[in-house]
Amino acid sequence: MLEILNSRDVKHKVIEAFRLDTVYRIDREDPFFMTNMLARYNDNINVGKTRFETAEISVMDYDAQRASNICDSIIQFYNRKVRDMHRAKEWEMIEIVERELDKKQQELDKVSSELGIIRKDYGILDYKTQAERVTEGYMNALAGGRVSSGDVRKIQDLYNNLAEQGIKARILEVQFGSAVRAMDSLARMRDIHLAEFEKEITYAHIVEPPQPADKKSYPVRWMIVAFSLFSALFLALLVFLVLDHRKYT
Repeated sequence: MLEILNSRDVKHKVIEAFRLDTVYRIDREDPFFMTNMLARYNDNINVGKTRFETAEISVMDYDAQRASNICDSIIQFYNRKVRDMHRAKEWEMIEIVERELDKKQQELDKVSSELGIIRKDYGILDYKTQAERVTEGYMNALAGGRVSSGDVRKIQDLYNNLAEQGIKARILEVQFGSAVRAMDSLARMRDIHLAEFEKEITYAHIVEPPQPADKKSYPVRWMIVAFSLFSALFLALLVFLVLDHRKYT
């Protein structure tokens, strides 16, 4: 969290949103504009860690309300930055899953085409079921002798087709089912990552919302008093030196 809150990306967004170059009177045409801008930003805007392991944002500004708005904006920019980072990863996963889906679709099309040829040319629609039924029917036909020779030939042809192409058909059926299940799993995975990519949520939990200060934080009173005292002492010393100089001239 601290890395993101202190990232240059968030700082640039704050600078542009509040035109801090105008507030700090820094010329954009200056070759060292960004260096000076970030230096002033770091002087006036601080993000640190409290003893309770939370992030604390403090903003110093001439306008108390603007300071509060800057603090609130940093939180919003943080949420947007984290969301963009998560979306980038989710999109990577979506692309990976889409590529796998394309591969499985190509595999499914190939297997489906080969199965179609076997079903059309050899009449094998379901190897496991047909193998049991055709074998049983063929044996009964040979044993009973009540089936016509034409029907026996048809059963025998299908029996021979199962013997010749059955193993290949069974392998293709297993591959087809496996590809369908894999595509179904990949499609669900893609939907999950797509939902994560599209959702709009916040990532920062605000313990205390930003509040505009009701009195000035700088300069503090003791500094004003100390500066006034030293100024008076310096002026008095200067007067004594002048008087002493006149005394001996």
